[in-house]
Amino acid sequence: MSELSTLLFDILPLALGAAVSPTVLIGIILILSISNRPKLSGIAFYFGSMIILLIVAAAGILLGKGVAVASSKPPSVASAYLDLAIGIFLILLGIWRINKKGSDAPDKGRFGGKSKSSISDFIKYMILGLGMFAVNFTTTVLVFAAGKDIGISSAGFTDKVTVVIILTLITLLVVEIPLLVYFTMPERSEKLLNVLNIWMQKNSRYLMAAVMFVFGIYLMVKGVRVLF
Repeated sequence: MSELSTLLFDILPLALGAAVSPTVLIGIILILSISNRPKLSGIAFYFGSMIILLIVAAAGILLGKGVAVASSKPPSVASAYLDLAIGIFLILLGIWRINKKGSDAPDKGRFGGKSKSSISDFIKYMILGLGMFAVNFTTTVLVFAAGKDIGISSAGFTDKVTVVIILTLITLLVVEIPLLVYFTMPERSEKLLNVLNIWMQKNSRYLMAAVMFVFGIYLMVKGVRVLF
């Protein structure tokens, strides 16, 4: 198996887990539903999400490179300790999430409001995308873990860039799919996205807790298998 294939095999589960983000999904649906310029606002939200995702991935890559260079142990061992720590963190986060009181639905007021200009709208929703992905800890942690694997990998620069692009595209499916539905089926999209929005608002807490537990266990097992 090539270095690229091995690296893809490592990060694909993390990318798919990172793509499960009910809060972000609810956010993009609200933008497309109530924004004065839904297409522009949706694209701006997408760019903001991409920026923060790339920043988090870059941080993980830098950590991975640092671990590979500085550790006296093989990179796989150092990586395993990090996976174990991240896995434990996700389990604790899942416990907190399932016991959290109050609604997980974002404040609708942030998604509408009077529009001053196209530029101000673009900046507003780009910042909103940055913020919503930044505080979406599950996605952030999983992208960081994927970045760490990329940084530690001995794959070449081109292969790593390819993997980062794939990681980005998969993680942002939560924004890309609603945008695609809205752009290709503008008349039917409101009904479809509204049904999805209602379901997500009812079940987002349990869905995210499940993702945290599943990937927490996955990373812990991944780490333990290397260490023991």
